[in-house]
Amino acid sequence: MLLASSTCYCRSRSAAVPFGAPNALVAWGPPAGIAKALAVDGGYRVTGKWRFASGSANATWMGGHSTVFETADQPRRNERTSLTAFVQLARTKTSGGGLGSATVLRDNAVIQSGVARATGGLQSARAFLLQMLAEVWNASAASGALPLEQRAHLRLAITGAIEAARAVVDFAYRAAGTTAIFEGSPFERRFRDLHTPLAQGQAHLSNFESAGQALFGLEPAQRL
Repeated sequence: MLLASSTCYCRSRSAAVPFGAPNALVAWGPPAGIAKALAVDGGYRVTGKWRFASGSANATWMGGHSTVFETADQPRRNERTSLTAFVQLARTKTSGGGLGSATVLRDNAVIQSGVARATGGLQSARAFLLQMLAEVWNASAASGALPLEQRAHLRLAITGAIEAARAVVDFAYRAAGTTAIFEGSPFERRFRDLHTPLAQGQAHLSNFESAGQALFGLEPAQRL
């Protein structure tokens, strides 16, 4: 059921390929190391190794989580793609909810404030995440151990960055109006792509509870 729910984020014709047959069974798992999905004409060329996936012996299709690369050494980083697309749209799209306003979204005070807040939130979350990754790398290399408070900060940075990205994509999708809802728009697929990993443990809001417990010196209810 969990695997089948991923079809909600696929186009119908794409979902029908692995799931259309009456005996369809898809099994997938996390990579063992880095798995690359290199962007090529017509799709992706995937290379890597993956851990055991439950049901693989009986599966009709196998899936593996992969990181998209633009070139052999350059991973794709699209954290600002939705916001950039909206800024471009706002220069020409008129507001007014169908009332015939000649004012473009760019000149709307609410939109201006929203873009500024989205930009600040995303950049702040990214800076915090990069800071914590550097600190954890150095601490791990020096001692091989991470104190509880540092692990709490890392958890905050990871889940906080996911939350910041969700807020940006949600803002862009909603502010774009009906432009965002159609397949092929710069917003529709990115909205689905961003909301898919929100179902994973790294994005769960309970992570903030565990981090808060650690910051109070309490033993977290779940592993950080």
